[in-house]
Amino acid sequence: MEGAGGLHAVPEHSQMIDTSDALQHETGVSSDGQAVAAAITATPASSGRRGPSGSTSEVDMAVRVVTRCRPLTESEQLQGFTPCVSFLPDMKSIKLGTNRRFTFDAAYGPDTAQANIFEDWVLPMVDGYFTGYNTTVFAYGQTGAGKTFSMEGDTESPGIVPRVLQALFDRIESSQGHSLNQDTFVRVSYIEIYNEEVKDLLHPSTQPKNIAIRETAHGQILMAGVREE
Repeated sequence: MEGAGGLHAVPEHSQMIDTSDALQHETGVSSDGQAVAAAITATPASSGRRGPSGSTSEVDMAVRVVTRCRPLTESEQLQGFTPCVSFLPDMKSIKLGTNRRFTFDAAYGPDTAQANIFEDWVLPMVDGYFTGYNTTVFAYGQTGAGKTFSMEGDTESPGIVPRVLQALFDRIESSQGHSLNQDTFVRVSYIEIYNEEVKDLLHPSTQPKNIAIRETAHGQILMAGVREE
């Protein structure tokens, strides 16, 4: 999908989480230069995840939608744009203009650190991954909303993807230290879905027509024809 970034991890013998209803909330879009991006996450139902308030919900849903508003760019400020998004005290709702309200599972303002997003919403998914769950982080929003920064970040402020990779290898190293009989294999595929075509970014010469999304008899989703390294 154009303008979207995602990270998907699938352990063997994993329990599938249905994300077919992931787009539960409309992403707020500002007409005054301030963009709002929503991250869609699938978490294990028993993760006991704590949100920004520090409390665990009684019924932990499999799909969570979190919105993050980026600050105005220098160019937008020079053009005289002003913030049109305000954040309500419940830390879950934003208001566009004077009367358009959007409610999510959490709402983060432009001053939110990358680490806060990761620790509140993504790190618990890494924990769930090691207990056999599929986990997905999906960044959705208009062009310029800040999806790439949230997912990839930069050297000084890494985003979700590098933080997840670091957490995965830290957990693997820790688990191997406690078990001498455990071997861990990490396999990675890297794909792009653009204009309804799937491209293998690890093996660009693979034709999209040779790549197919398939479901196994055990309910696992596989990318046939994609290289894993």
